[in-house]
Amino acid sequence: MGSFGTLKMGGQFVILSGIMHFVAAIFGDTLLMASIGVLYLLMGMGLTRGMRWLGYFAFLFMIFGSMLAYGFLYATPVPQWATITIIVLDLLAALNLFIAIWKAPVTKAPAA
Repeated sequence: MGSFGTLKMGGQFVILSGIMHFVAAIFGDTLLMASIGVLYLLMGMGLTRGMRWLGYFAFLFMIFGSMLAYGFLYATPVPQWATITIIVLDLLAALNLFIAIWKAPVTKAPAA
């Protein structure tokens, strides 16, 4: 695990959210949840590699995804515990990405 507020930690939360989308796909809305899970896994892998530009898109996806999941909390056959877990993971990912994106980028020291 990385430290809180880094792209790597944000990517790990995005990957966990993607895995939870696959778990939710077992209970209902299979194609939609599975496709979102694939998208989140790909975004999370890019973020753990340090793709800062992807962080801007992922941040918006996490905010929008958490609001959408909250709107569907009681409207889908997916159990509430799975939906609440997705909401919490999305918000933790968004918080990490917010901190990582809006702090000054770390410059690499020149090789001696």
